[in-house]
Amino acid sequence: KNETNEETIEYFEKQKICYEIIITNDDIQWFIKEISSNKYGTYSIQSLLKVLSSPEERFFFDKLIELNLPHMLINKNAHHVIIEIIITVPEEKRAFLNNYIIANVDKISTYEQGCLCLKKFIVNNRNLFIRQRFILSLREKFYTMIMNKLSKSILILSMVIYGVNDCHFIIEEVTKNFIPFVGSSVISENFIEKIVDFDKIIVAMP
Repeated sequence: KNETNEETIEYFEKQKICYEIIITNDDIQWFIKEISSNKYGTYSIQSLLKVLSSPEERFFFDKLIELNLPHMLINKNAHHVIIEIIITVPEEKRAFLNNYIIANVDKISTYEQGCLCLKKFIVNNRNLFIRQRFILSLREKFYTMIMNKLSKSILILSMVIYGVNDCHFIIEEVTKNFIPFVGSSVISENFIEKIVDFDKIIVAMP
């Protein structure tokens, strides 16, 4: 028992040292940002992700990514690293990424690369609690997202993957504001048709 406690203390001490190195070293932060933005560098980081073996290595890697998330999610090369994390790392082990995406889904979804990351996040989301938090964020940011050409594709995909019951608020809001939405140049006829089709699915359900 004492040995276990000592190992735990040693582990957290190593984490603390790693964290202090990262947050006080601008060169390290700059390096991960620059290399992930490079067409070949991004593949190197994805390869590194696959060979991380110890908790210390994982902690160090996660902190580097976390500090550069705003850039990496929307960069044409760096976003591939985020997608690799979403696909390969279990949801409970990437809380820093889950939290950032959920809190900033409206901003991320205005970028093409950001949308690609969000779509992978939605499709690979199996955790019910994370799903509920994400849907709640969509509801809170609905009026911002519905008026953006890219963002509304995330709303539609959420209904497709999570189901019309969990995302029925989208249908409710579009129905409630049908006239101003139809009059908007951003809300396409195709989008309205998709909402109507989803509403028919709900009506047809027993």
